[in-house]
Amino acid sequence: MSTYNMKIYTYKYGAQVRFYQKPIEKRGKEEKYIEGKHGQFEFKLKKKREFSNTDETKDREEAIRRSQNRSKNMIYQIARSNEWNWYCTFTLNPNRVKDRYDYDECSKTFLSWLQNMKRSRAPDLKYLFVPEQHKDGAWHFHGLLSDTGDLLFLDSGHTYKNYEREDKAIYNLIEYTLGYSDISKVEKPEQISAYITKYITKGLCELTFNKKRYWASRNLEKPIIEEYNIPEEEKDLLIAENKEDIKDIRTKKFHRANNITYIEFS
Repeated sequence: MSTYNMKIYTYKYGAQVRFYQKPIEKRGKEEKYIEGKHGQFEFKLKKKREFSNTDETKDREEAIRRSQNRSKNMIYQIARSNEWNWYCTFTLNPNRVKDRYDYDECSKTFLSWLQNMKRSRAPDLKYLFVPEQHKDGAWHFHGLLSDTGDLLFLDSGHTYKNYEREDKAIYNLIEYTLGYSDISKVEKPEQISAYITKYITKGLCELTFNKKRYWASRNLEKPIIEEYNIPEEEKDLLIAENKEDIKDIRTKKFHRANNITYIEFS
């Protein structure tokens, strides 16, 4: 058994250090807790069990909540560990897909298009996509692209307001023929990682329970994760010695289990 009270995530842009008030116990690959997107603590079930008639709803809600946190955590880590050029939204035309309201059909069709683009137009293509439903129930996809090879992006003539309230161009992808494309250049890659996780909602997780809900190309980088068990005074020393590089410090408490201090480094 081993323990740690500090975890370092090294990303493409910057790093995040997490200090845990109570050390985390590990037995092999098992941990007493599992972490959500920003380190939220979730008590891990001792063993899998079938839902009974009396607690089926409660157990399912807990399973959905844990599944949502896992998905957010993985998407956030992958997104922040890579460099992105384009933020994209792709819709599906009812004439190009059998049923825009069928999650499996839409996912299969869209993933097939992505893989075809990687084979024929952009062999080094990197992508990360998540689904979302329109208000009418039809599915569309949001995501990130980079290393786009011979894919052609055309200025649509429309604009949007960026973080500084400046007008920026909206592009269309010529090769996307399954529906409408709405694409913009990524200006602040360090912020896009948190933004894309907002689509992983409880509602989405309920609709896609036990199904895949994000698609990432195999050539993506993952963060370097290091774990340490250090004395309290070393924590204060680390903060003092690196204060010029610290962008943000915040402490949160989750599920009455632990206090976690997050330190963002540039």
